[in-house]
Amino acid sequence: EGIIPILEVGEREGQRYFSMKLIDGASLDKQLGRYTSNPGRAAEVVALVADAIHHAHLRGILHRDLKPGNILIDAQGQPHVGDFGLARRLDVVSDLTQTDAVIGTPGYFSPEQASGRRNAVTVASDVYGLGAVLYALLTGHAPFRGDTIHDTIQLVRESWPEPPSRSNAQVD
Repeated sequence: EGIIPILEVGEREGQRYFSMKLIDGASLDKQLGRYTSNPGRAAEVVALVADAIHHAHLRGILHRDLKPGNILIDAQGQPHVGDFGLARRLDVVSDLTQTDAVIGTPGYFSPEQASGRRNAVTVASDVYGLGAVLYALLTGHAPFRGDTIHDTIQLVRESWPEPPSRSNAQVD
């Protein structure tokens, strides 16, 4: 529960496809303002997402791109994690990993993702991503925002995010 299921995978006229369960709702990034005024609800949503990610981890899957845009909120207010396009199995180590490759969304990167060493990314990276999602729900923006992708990655590598209470007085 909490992960959008894939219903069918196939190929038609040389094009691969998959279909997923329809979630009647919108992505979390379109609803950040609903949560900045309600930190308790923000924490509840992230706790539900954490349960879903834990479910994936128990099955050997890292998401590697947790961000509000990859979480859908249904009509009942329940979160559903999607977009496992950058996911990888925990038990697979690839020699094909390219150092300094940008995999994911820099504003929500963990420091190990910002290093560009994909094999350094572990369950802890997804846990960091959960914290980054909570940060966005509390502040209305990603923990790190640079003028360029390179600037953002540098901020992730070398600095701490501003405390959420500076952006939102309702956060203690």
